[in-house]
Amino acid sequence: MWLSLNDCSNLLDLTVRALRYRITKGHLAARKIENNGSFLYEIALESLPQDAQQRYWQQVRIAQEQAVNQPKRGRPSKAAKQAQEAAKAAKQAEIQANAIYAEA
Repeated sequence: MWLSLNDCSNLLDLTVRALRYRITKGHLAARKIENNGSFLYEIALESLPQDAQQRYWQQVRIAQEQAVNQPKRGRPSKAAKQAQEAAKAAKQAEIQANAIYAEA
């Protein structure tokens, strides 16, 4: 799973500049994404420290609970759809991580 620099910045309590420095030094696994003629970095969740990964999963679970607790009237809001997509992605990543751990 890949996270934006801003998401990682919040998880690690570091500046985006500090994250870019760690990427260039090879401390974090990252990929470059082209975006309208410029580049964005995404950082692999697995390359973050264990406590940051746990905080990420905790935030995902909270978002899932909030999405479930929203009223069911009308069309789902954009935020609810995003939370559902994040929950699906988080569940798939958790299943993959558990499978890799079980194989090891």
